[in-house]
Amino acid sequence: MATTIAVSGGKGGVGKTTISVNLATWMARAGTKTLLVDADLGMANSHILCGLKAEKTVENFVRNSEPLEDLIYTLPWGLDLLAGGTGSTDVLNVDQIKRGNIIRSLKQVSTHYDALVVDVAAGASDASLEFCAACEKLIIVIMGEPTSFMDAYSLIKSAHLDYELDNFGIVVNQSASRQQAEALFEKFKSITSKFISVNQEFLGYVPASEKIRKSIVSRSPIMITRQATLEETCFSTLAKNTENLDKNEYQGLTIY
Repeated sequence: MATTIAVSGGKGGVGKTTISVNLATWMARAGTKTLLVDADLGMANSHILCGLKAEKTVENFVRNSEPLEDLIYTLPWGLDLLAGGTGSTDVLNVDQIKRGNIIRSLKQVSTHYDALVVDVAAGASDASLEFCAACEKLIIVIMGEPTSFMDAYSLIKSAHLDYELDNFGIVVNQSASRQQAEALFEKFKSITSKFISVNQEFLGYVPASEKIRKSIVSRSPIMITRQATLEETCFSTLAKNTENLDKNEYQGLTIY
């Protein structure tokens, strides 16, 4: 059974999609049969960062009940991708029943993989929380901004109170150094721990990097090839720490 990993953030713009794409790419490059699922259903852009013009997406499943396995692309570097919808109101406003159908179908698809990395829409909407709760492991991306802290706290609080999720991996994006990232994590943890009792683990950080910025512009994940760079070290650490992250109560994509 595949390990399922949700990547989310309290607010848009914290870099969760960049991290999802590169984490999944690193895992696939390391020999883990990996499926990247873009669960930001109406505003998807994982395929864009991968340089893919996706003509088949989860919208085909929602509208026409096409099997999810027929909608999966295999990218040149060995990563499989299920693209989300882009701007369609049919997918953007998909109801709970249809979200449940997607999750149930993903459960079947997951039997063919070692890992699923699920890029979840930012925020604490029902749709976001359902995908977070449907995965064994949950990564929250934060940045050193008050709004990022506040929104990430709201997401963790909702996931804990509404779905009884207790284990959260925290990644600090666009940090100048590991020391700065660790300090931001400790500050975030000290704030949230005053109000909710959950396990928060520092998984690592992603640097404020011109190389990453250029990879986004060129639509080619920076982790496609192994290089002796800080970025490689950071994503390697993130992947290994995620492997050791405690699972939440729900076992895989099984809540429906």
